[in-house]
Amino acid sequence: MAASHCKQTIFEEYLTPIVVKSHPQSTISNSLSSHEAEAYCCPIRIRDIVLAPNFPPTSVAPDINACTASLPAATFSKILQSPNIEGHTALYWAIVNNRPEAVFALYNIFPPRASSSYAYFCDARLACMTTGDHVLFKKLNLAYGPAPAKYEHLKDSLGCPSDDIQVHACDEPENRFDVVLRIHMFQKRLRAAQCMYYEFVAGGV
Repeated sequence: MAASHCKQTIFEEYLTPIVVKSHPQSTISNSLSSHEAEAYCCPIRIRDIVLAPNFPPTSVAPDINACTASLPAATFSKILQSPNIEGHTALYWAIVNNRPEAVFALYNIFPPRASSSYAYFCDARLACMTTGDHVLFKKLNLAYGPAPAKYEHLKDSLGCPSDDIQVHACDEPENRFDVVLRIHMFQKRLRAAQCMYYEFVAGGV
């Protein structure tokens, strides 16, 4: 296979959901340059990071750095936003499989709130709901509603400390829970903003 034809085929795969198959290393190295071979392996690397059993956390950063070095930023972000791993994004599987190193490495590259892909944002929300992880839901800033900057500006102008939402499971078999909302200067902020919006995650789906 000519290198030019192979390169075209590779980048066509990036733009659509792909099925990752194993390929002999010799086949890849014979038909591609070292840079192209590294680019070809990126979807496989990402899949292993979030799905492979016993994947070492210390390998997450080097593998992701290798992908960012070998692919254009737009192409790599396209891969991360696409539901090309068993119908979900890489971030979804990192959350569901409880791989915090992968979660925050992927998040730092392309936060869901910064994405123009509504499906990517919803997939991350679904993962947190599946695991019932309110703490991670909050850290990843996955709540709906107006941009947080609007409320942060008002809160800061009033000298108001950060709000806090705590979710406590009470009876896991029946999905009972307690929610504690600490909203500082609630009445003053509500009068100024006319609306205050909060979300939390409790239990599973």
